[in-house]
Amino acid sequence: MSKSFPQVFHKKLPMGDAVYYYFKDIYDALRIAQVGVRLIFLDHDYSEFRPVVPDEECFYRSFIFSYLEQVVDRIDTLWEDRLLAALRELDRRAERFQRASEFSRRRDAHRCYTIVA
Repeated sequence: MSKSFPQVFHKKLPMGDAVYYYFKDIYDALRIAQVGVRLIFLDHDYSEFRPVVPDEECFYRSFIFSYLEQVVDRIDTLWEDRLLAALRELDRRAERFQRASEFSRRRDAHRCYTIVA
C-alpha cells in the first residue's frame, strides 16, 4: 500500500522562504518577471505561507484550510457553531443518499435473482 502525503502541509513557512521553496534560488525566480514582483508584494502583506500540493484543486484546498483556521481561531463560537450545523446537515443528507444507494443495489440484486430463478 502506498503511503499518502499531506495535500496541505501542517507547518507554516516564513514568506522569505517562498522563493527557496518553489525555486532553486532568487535568480531562478527572477527569470519569470511576474514572480519577483508578486513575491515582493506578498512579502509585505503576509508573514507566512503554508505550502500546498500544486494540482487542479490547490486553490480551493488552501482557501478552505485558511477559512477553517480563521473559524477555529475566533474567540466567539458563532461561526464554528454555524459551520458544524451545516456539516451535520450535509452528513444527514449523505446518510439518506447512502440508504437510497443501498436500496438500489438490493433491488438490482433481487432483479438478477428473479431473472435467474
